[in-house]
Amino acid sequence: MSNVRLRFPLAIPLVTAALFGCGASTPRHQGQENAFDTTPTEQPPAGTADLRPDADASVDEHGFTDDQKAQMQVALRRGGAKASQCVNVVANAPRAEGEVKVKFDGQIGRAVDVEVPPVFSQTPRLEDCIKNAFMHEYVMRFDGELIVPFSLKLAPKAQ
Repeated sequence: MSNVRLRFPLAIPLVTAALFGCGASTPRHQGQENAFDTTPTEQPPAGTADLRPDADASVDEHGFTDDQKAQMQVALRRGGAKASQCVNVVANAPRAEGEVKVKFDGQIGRAVDVEVPPVFSQTPRLEDCIKNAFMHEYVMRFDGELIVPFSLKLAPKAQ
């Protein structure tokens, strides 16, 4: 047999503790048992935010509440502000106006795709920058998918 010299003398006690469970009991509060097979019955504490639309909230013809529409506008403005900075990071980016179409997935509550008009998509790095600016913007959840147009103007490069 070869002579094997341990370089990490602390490894033996740590491995032993891990294998034999020394000090590895399940943490519990005194008097409580594990309840993994039960369904929680408690109601959320008062004042907890509920992101579902109120039953009595006004709903438009498409099924959106005022809060949902307002949050979607905020997400579009935030994405537009980020996209307008793309001219500062992409060389030779065209200074133009165009309408991007942002697709929101209501089940996950965020932007999942962006269609960029040809005026911006001729420069691949600019197209990627614009898409990334809008992607993953969050909105309140809703049923289905929605494509929302947004007018984007790329102004002259900041000096």
